[in-house]
Amino acid sequence: MNSLFRVTQLAWSSHRLASVGMLLVMMIWGIAPIFELNALLKLTNVLSESGELLKIQETVYLLFVFLLWSLLVPNLCWQVYYYLFDIVRQYSQKRLAHDTLTKVTNLPLRTIEDSRIQDLITRTSRIDTGDVLGIYLTTTFLLCGVIRSLSIFAVLYTLDFFVFATVVLVAVPTFIVKNMMDRKSMTLIKQQTEEERLNSSYLDILFSREAASELNTYGNRMALGRRWLKLRRKLDQESIKLLNKKSVYDITAALIRTFGLFVVLVYALRLFKDGQLAVGAIATVIIALQHLQWLVSAFVHQINGVFASKVVLEDYKMMMELPDEAHCPSLEPPMVSSLIQLSNLHYKYPTASDYTLRNINVSIRIGEKVAIVGKNGSGKSTLIRLLLGLDRPDSGEIALGAVGKDPVHFREHSTAMLQDFTKYSLSIRDNVALSDIIQYENENRIKQSLEWAGIAKKLYKLDKGIDTILNPAFNGIDLSGGEWQRVAAARAHFRERTILVFDEPTAALDAKNEAELYEQFVRLSSDKTAIVVSHRLPIAQMVDKIMVMHEGALVEVGSHDELMALKGYYYRMFSAQASMYADFEKGLECSYEKNRRGS
Repeated sequence: MNSLFRVTQLAWSSHRLASVGMLLVMMIWGIAPIFELNALLKLTNVLSESGELLKIQETVYLLFVFLLWSLLVPNLCWQVYYYLFDIVRQYSQKRLAHDTLTKVTNLPLRTIEDSRIQDLITRTSRIDTGDVLGIYLTTTFLLCGVIRSLSIFAVLYTLDFFVFATVVLVAVPTFIVKNMMDRKSMTLIKQQTEEERLNSSYLDILFSREAASELNTYGNRMALGRRWLKLRRKLDQESIKLLNKKSVYDITAALIRTFGLFVVLVYALRLFKDGQLAVGAIATVIIALQHLQWLVSAFVHQINGVFASKVVLEDYKMMMELPDEAHCPSLEPPMVSSLIQLSNLHYKYPTASDYTLRNINVSIRIGEKVAIVGKNGSGKSTLIRLLLGLDRPDSGEIALGAVGKDPVHFREHSTAMLQDFTKYSLSIRDNVALSDIIQYENENRIKQSLEWAGIAKKLYKLDKGIDTILNPAFNGIDLSGGEWQRVAAARAHFRERTILVFDEPTAALDAKNEAELYEQFVRLSSDKTAIVVSHRLPIAQMVDKIMVMHEGALVEVGSHDELMALKGYYYRMFSAQASMYADFEKGLECSYEKNRRGS
């Protein structure tokens, strides 16, 4: 009942007039058999009597009434019904899409990354309004179908009680079997969701342009293809096994129903032979049984739709009931001078046994330039996730001066270039302006951001300029790894905020471009708070404070000179990298000199 109420509310709020119209036309369809069968009974009796000229007018009238209620009215009702349903469906689709998009947008990142929630999102994103409205459609059909069945039963009851009782009883096994098998079918669909998602992932890899070079280089396309085929066969075999079982039950139920209707016909013919039923009654019974056969099949199909729609609606309801991420109002004024304070932060990923971050305590002054350094896996990027409010610490807190202790406040005031930035298969304009959609049409600001990132010259030379799609599959272009990184940097620059966060901003750049980007980073952050994450240390000499991470702990904090004088972990890291860069440059010089002499 809750599902019916929820869907009825959706249909009613989407288009009230169309919803009422659907119910009215189906009620007319429901009472049509009373007029149709009575007209048939009288018409057949009139035709079976001696053909008197006086009854020609009555015959024509009864024939008209019979055709009106057997053909014209039902067909017209169904045409109007589906027309109105399409109207309700169209309006409801917009609302469902908006609700789902809003919910996913408001979910915390940890929730989205949960594999069970991914399964739920996958199923919910595939919801068609027709699936959800199926409960409303089915309920209206069943309600009016019951009225139609009662109309037929009333006519049969007036003819003979045994005919009426037998027709009712033979339909019961069909409903029982269909309900049982449809439950099994929907259960199998839910069980296969994760494997279906994995199978789709295999196909995306096998046929994607991004993976083509590596697949061809390693020659592993067929190996992945066989893996996809093996899983596809497993899923299909499970479905076929259930389908075979369902077919056996359906055939058995149909045989029982057919045998029962055959008994009714034999019994009616016997009554006719004994003179207890007129020829018109026999014709009426035959037509009534045809109607009931169709109704039973339709009922079974619609009940299947109710259960399927109920399962879909349960997914939708579960999705809508997921807790939203706490949101603070948009904060336009700049932050007051204060501290970003991290106190006793502890965090571990849901599937991990050990803490990724342990007892992080540090303060960052507004306007300060900070580098977070450490080896890969030391917890640098995880700390950034917490700072940006993409995840919540298991204990401890992040306070943003007088603004509040909710990390989402930090995100409101910050712009970020993340390590795993997205390569949008959209226009250059989209790839830059999506960070601040309100300024989407600001051409000057887009150009300034691309110039700051050092890639404007190349992109503005293109025929379509910044409206060029960054994907050859859409008649656009592709970029190198370093160029994509510059576009991501431009996207971060486009979002004007008081706090800048750069997570491994030079990972795909060579030494020369790395130095240029660091210089640009320093210029951009001259009047802002800047936090940059890197395992490469040249940036460390350009900042006010260095936070050194090791195995999830903050082991050292200070300026470059202070930490070098301390001769601790940072000193050893910096010395090792400086030596490596020196050896590398020396090796290049030796190689160049050797080649020059050889030529």
